[in-house]
Amino acid sequence: MVDILIMDINKVYHGDCIEIMKLIPNNSIDCVVTSPPYWLQRDYGWTGQWGQEETFEEYLSNLFNMMQECKRILKKDGLVFVNIGDGYARTGGKSLGKKQPKALLGATKKGIRGGNNKGVKGIKDKTLLQLPYRFSIGCIDRGWILRNNIIWYKRNAMPESVKDRFTKTHENIFMFSKNQKYFFDKDFVCGDVWDIPLSPNGTNHVAAYNKTLIGKAIASGCPKGGVVLDMFCGSGTTGLRSLELGRNFIGIEGNKKYVEMANDRIQKQLNQKTLF
Repeated sequence: MVDILIMDINKVYHGDCIEIMKLIPNNSIDCVVTSPPYWLQRDYGWTGQWGQEETFEEYLSNLFNMMQECKRILKKDGLVFVNIGDGYARTGGKSLGKKQPKALLGATKKGIRGGNNKGVKGIKDKTLLQLPYRFSIGCIDRGWILRNNIIWYKRNAMPESVKDRFTKTHENIFMFSKNQKYFFDKDFVCGDVWDIPLSPNGTNHVAAYNKTLIGKAIASGCPKGGVVLDMFCGSGTTGLRSLELGRNFIGIEGNKKYVEMANDRIQKQLNQKTLF
C-alpha cells in the first residue's frame, strides 16, 4: 500500500484506481485526464480490471464512484476530462480464434474480452448503448457541471466489417468542473471538435492514448506547474505529455507490466529535462 505521506509526483502507482485515489489529499489535483477501459471490449490482463463488469449498470456505478473521488481530490478551480467509448448490444459474435473469442459487444481488436453470449438484458441486439451519454447525465445528476462534450474525430479510423450501419469515426471526451469558476486556457484550443488521426505511441499497449489529443486537454485545463492525474494511465503517455508541457503528473495503473513500462518512459523524460 502507498503511504500518502511519501506519495511522489511524476510517478505511476500500481493498484486499483479507487484505492490509490483514496490516498491522494483533498483539493490537490489541478486536472484529471483519463480514459477508463471501455465496457467489455478489451482484456488488459489483470484480476479486478475495470470494463469486465457483467452489466453496464455495474460499469457505470464504478465510474460514478471514480468521479466521486475526483470531486474530493480536485482543486476548486480544477477540471476533469474523461474519454468514454460506446458499444452495441450483441449476443455473441463470430469467433476469431483462441485470442479473440466471441464478443458480447462485437468488438474485434487485440486484447478483446470474450463474451458470455447473454446479450444485454432488456435491450435488443444491435442497439447502440449510449454509454457516454448515460455516464455524462449521471455525472450531472451527481452535481458535476458538464461544460463540453468534445468530439474526437478520427479521420483514419479503421473501416468496420458491419454492413448495416456507418463506421464509427468519433469518440466523446467530456469536460467537467465542480465549480462555476475554474482554470481554463482557451488560447490553446478553439473548438469542441478535435480532428486528430489515430497514431501509435511506440509501445505494445493495446489501447495507447493519443499524444496530441491529451495535449489539448492538459494545456487548456491545467496551469503550468500544476498536477495532472490519470487513473488508467497504461503506458504513461499522459505523464509524458504532462512533463513536455511543463506540468507534473500522478498515474495509476492496474497492470504491473504497464506500470513498469510507464515509469521507465517517464524517468527517461525526466532525465532528458535534467540534461537540458
